[in-house]
This record gives sequence, structure tokens and C-alpha cells, in this order.
Amino acid sequence: MIELIELTNFGQHEKLTIEFDPAVTTLVGDSDAGKTTVIQALHWIATAKPTGIEIINYDADLCKVRIRVDGHWITKTKGRTKPTVHKLDKKVYHAAGTLVPDDILALLNLHAVNFQLQLDPPLWLLDSAGQVSKHLNSIVNLESIDKALALASSKVKHAKSEVVTSTSRSKALKESIESVSWAEEFNLDLLAIEQVQEDIAFAQESYTGVLRLLDDVQDNYESQTTLEGIITQLNTIALVAEEVTEVNAQYQSLGKLVSRIRSLEEEAAVELPDLGPMAVEISKYDTLRTELDVVAREMEDLDDLADSITKIQSKIRVANKAITASQSKLNKSKGCPLCLQPIVSQNHKH
Repeated sequence: MIELIELTNFGQHEKLTIEFDPAVTTLVGDSDAGKTTVIQALHWIATAKPTGIEIINYDADLCKVRIRVDGHWITKTKGRTKPTVHKLDKKVYHAAGTLVPDDILALLNLHAVNFQLQLDPPLWLLDSAGQVSKHLNSIVNLESIDKALALASSKVKHAKSEVVTSTSRSKALKESIESVSWAEEFNLDLLAIEQVQEDIAFAQESYTGVLRLLDDVQDNYESQTTLEGIITQLNTIALVAEEVTEVNAQYQSLGKLVSRIRSLEEEAAVELPDLGPMAVEISKYDTLRTELDVVAREMEDLDDLADSITKIQSKIRVANKAITASQSKLNKSKGCPLCLQPIVSQNHKH
């Protein structure tokens, strides 16, 4: 319910406050006292009409109307050069233009049909039947019902069309599915082909692995044959080394003896017997010493050769493990890795 209205610089009213009676309020006054202006102020704040600046007092640049409705304050201001502003309690609405904010419309619950201005014709008495019907529709909201019914009818029609289209598409889809029924059998054949391709690839890998194993076995066999010859040579050299070691020990003892004899000769200054035979022995020693140096160099070569033999033996062990693993796989698969056929005898041939 509208409880109070305040007008500031609206029409001829510079400042006016009217408090409405809870039942009925009647405005009484002389002509041109501003009774209609009060109704216009209510009309302006509820419908945003009129839109011009003629409602502003000629001595002011801004007009304002405040209404208290059910304890809430609705305020509307308009300036000659400033935009219209609506306000509901502390909430401000800018750039509303010629429209009234929905919150304010809902609180006021007033429409153009609720106003009878001074120069308006009697309510509906001079209106045509169509205009009266339009007014009634706006009051009981029949227009919204008509729009809702029209919208519902349109949606039903659209839904029926969608059902027909979907049914047609479903039928066409079923026909398409039936036309490609062969695809399932084709898919099974394709899976079988893929399995065969995988088997072929596995056989090729196995064949390549067997070839590598055969090459490794051949290399290891040749290395083993070479190793046996080297071991024989090592045994021979070892025997020679033992003899050289004994000769070297004798040579060292002989050298010490010669040095001792010369030392004693110098000390005693006496003539010593002819050492010719001993010189021959010394010459033999020099020869043996030279041979010993050769043997020492050969021993160094033997050390390098021993390292090579150790590496070759390691490769032989790896090759034997690979052969054993390959033989185990062949026993488990019970098939030839080359032709993929079952092995029926130990003398299987291709």
C-alpha cells in the first residue's frame, strides 16, 4: 500500500508531502492547485511517462518524487541535463531510460489502466470493444496465457516434426547396418591375417636369432682352436723360461764369483791362474743373457695373450648360455623357428 508521497520541484510543487489514509484519500483544492500534478507524479514514477522535462519546475534544474510503499522507499529523479535515476531503498538503478525497473514495478503493482487523469475520457466508456478487450487481457494477464499456449503449440508441432525426422533417420540407420552385416565376418578374417603376420614376424626374428647364434658358435669354435695352439706354445715357452731362469741363476752366481776373484787379485796383487776357460763361460753367459731378454719380451707378449684368452673364454661361456637358452625355447615351442612346423625327429630338415 502507498503510505506517503513527497514531491520536490515537480510541476508547480516546490515541496509537497502527502500521507495517505489506509482506506481512502481524497485530494480537494482550487483549480490549478496541483491536484492532478500529484496523480501525474504517481503515474510518472509507475509508468515512466511523460518522458520530457516539462514536469520539472521552471525555477529548478532537478525534480524528485519519493513514495513509501509497505515500508520501502522508491525514489525517482530527473534533471534537465542529467539522466533519470531510480532508487529502491539503497539500491540505485542507472540508465533505466523509459523503463521502470522490475523490482519497483513488482512493489508498486500499478499500471496505466489504474490511472484516470483529469482530461482522460471516462474509463472504457468511449473505448472500442477491441480496446476494452485489450485492457481486460492486460489486467488478468490473458495475453501471457495466449502467448504460452501459442508457444506450447509451436513446440508440440516442432516435437512432432522431430519425431518424424528421428524415425526416418532410425529406419535409414537400420538399413545401413543391415547392408554392412558382412563387416563382422570381414573383421574376423582381418584378425586372423594380423595373427598370421605376427607369427611370420616372430619366425623372422627367431630365424635371425638362430643365424646370429650360428655365427657366434662358429667364431667361438675358431677361437677355441686358436686357443689350443696358443696354450701349446705357452707350455713350450714356459719350459724354456724355466731353463733360462736356472741359467740366469748360475750366471749371477758366476758373476759374483768373478767379481770376488778380481777383488782378491787387487788386494793380494798376486798373479792368478789363466781364467781363459772362465771367460768362455762368461761369453756363454752373455749369450744366454741375450736369449733371456728375448724370452722376457715373449713373456710380456704371453701376458697380453693370456688376457685375450680370458676374454675369449668369457665369450665362449656367453655363447654356450645363448645356445642353451635357444635350445630351451625350441624345446618349449616344439616347432622349428624357420618353417614353424612341428619337429618330429632329431634329424628335422627343411
